[in-house]
Amino acid sequence: MALRQRDPALVSRHLGLLYLALGQVGWFTCVLSAARADGWIGVALVAAMSAGHLCLVRRPLREAAFLVVVTVLGFGWECVVFRTGWIAYPNGVLVAGYAPYWMAGLWALFALQVNAVFASLRRRWFLCAVLGAVGGPLSFRAGAALGAVTFIDFWRAFALIGAGWAVMLPGLIALGAAIGSRPIASGTATDAMGHGDR
Repeated sequence: MALRQRDPALVSRHLGLLYLALGQVGWFTCVLSAARADGWIGVALVAAMSAGHLCLVRRPLREAAFLVVVTVLGFGWECVVFRTGWIAYPNGVLVAGYAPYWMAGLWALFALQVNAVFASLRRRWFLCAVLGAVGGPLSFRAGAALGAVTFIDFWRAFALIGAGWAVMLPGLIALGAAIGSRPIASGTATDAMGHGDR
């Protein structure tokens, strides 16, 4: 009996859930290791996850470039927030005035999920903005609860982070569609943005 062909939409959904779960594992590892002054552990895990991810995508060079761009932009944004003086980091700041090095690992981790998890949000810009405005600050609040970051001026920092993520999440999803590449098992020729071959 011939094997039934797997439903591409189902495979894509399962892969997205796997990336989401691994993203949570990576996030907790980065934050908890940073809180214990061992941020390199989280960064090493993200590096390993990135290597595995690049083995799964259609166009690894495009996706590698996307990961680098998101990591650099994200780290730059964290430096802006840090320099307001509204937040402080107990560990990981290697150069005065710059965010701790392990934040670059968190941004690389987020970049891994853009095309695998958030591709369904393309063109849903208002929803993206709302999710960013809510999710970004809540992620920082969770990091503070775990001891990786301290709020000096909670409401100002919360508002700035929310505003930044409301812009960045839609922007990075659009950037992922433009220059990134999706995992081989996700997306088809019927992809909503017409980027199924990426």
